[in-house]
This record gives sequence, C-alpha cells and structure tokens, in this order.
Amino acid sequence: YIVAEDAVAPTAHEVRAHVRGRLPAYMVPRHVMPLTELPLTANGKVDSRGLPAVVVDGPGAHDADHPPADAPVPETEDLIRGIWRDVLSETEIDDDADFFELGGNSLMVTRVHTRLQDLFGVTLPLGEMFDATTVRLQTALVTDAVVAEVGQLSDDDVAALLREGGDDLAGNFGDDVAETFGENDERQ
Repeated sequence: YIVAEDAVAPTAHEVRAHVRGRLPAYMVPRHVMPLTELPLTANGKVDSRGLPAVVVDGPGAHDADHPPADAPVPETEDLIRGIWRDVLSETEIDDDADFFELGGNSLMVTRVHTRLQDLFGVTLPLGEMFDATTVRLQTALVTDAVVAEVGQLSDDDVAALLREGGDDLAGNFGDDVAETFGENDERQ
C-alpha cells in the first residue's frame, strides 16, 4: 500500500523501479495499491484490518513488471527460460517460479550466470543472481545490464555494433533494447 505525497500517485512500475535499487529482489512488492490515506487505530498505528484487499485483476492491475498471463512473452524471457530448462532438466518453467524451489542450487546458479553473460554479452554480478531467482527477475537483471552497457556507448558505437551484428544482435535482445534505444530516442 502506498500513500502519495502528491495528488497523483506513482504507478506500480514506478514504485517497484524505485525500491528495486534499495531492496533485495525478494522484497520488491509484486502488487502496489495506492490509497489516499492509511487507516489508523485509536493508538495511531496502521489498522491492517481496515486496509482494502489488493486488486490484482481489472483495469490497470497489470503493468510492465507483471503483464497479464495471456500477454506475449518477450524473446529475452524465452531465452532465459531455455537456459533454465537445460540447467534444471525441467520442461515447464513458469516466469515466476523460484529457481531454488525447482531444484536449483548454487552450482547451477553459476552455470546460468555464465550462460547469461555469454548469450547476452553483459557482465552480471554473481551475487545478484541469488536475488533474481525467477525468469522474470533475471530478465529484468539482463535487460538492465544491457541498457547500462549500451547507455555507456556513443551513438556512433551503437550504430557500428548494429551494423556489425546485423539481425543476430538485434534478435538477441528483441524489443527490450529496440524500445529503449529505438527510433523514439530524443537524445540525438
């Protein structure tokens, strides 16, 4: 639950983006419910019984962090899910399933870590892999790393990489990078 200081409450995506850099991944809220004020007891403490139920379905319930179940699956998630299938010897991997609950261990995390770095050409801190224990969280971790590394390149470097890599480079990152550094980029 959040109570905005301004008249307009931040979106669930904005709240999660804000806390993602300050909290371990497992503590980032999955659902965010804006309120005008928190219900209080006579002692001035939050009255948890007076809090409304969190709305998880309906208009505005889904956002960029948690799209509806029938939304198209980005290519990056497909690639990460494929790595998990190989490492865990599992055929069905849900995007929100926990790696360790599926039978993963620290050695398997290092295998996934190495394969992600090789596949996406980015450096990922191994420690963050232990916090990003779902396909969805690892997708965000990889996407953030790609965006950070691309963000350090000059426009000429990006253009050269795209020319050199051709379809192969663009195919690896799909719409995630295209949307971030695509034709709508106004930094020119």
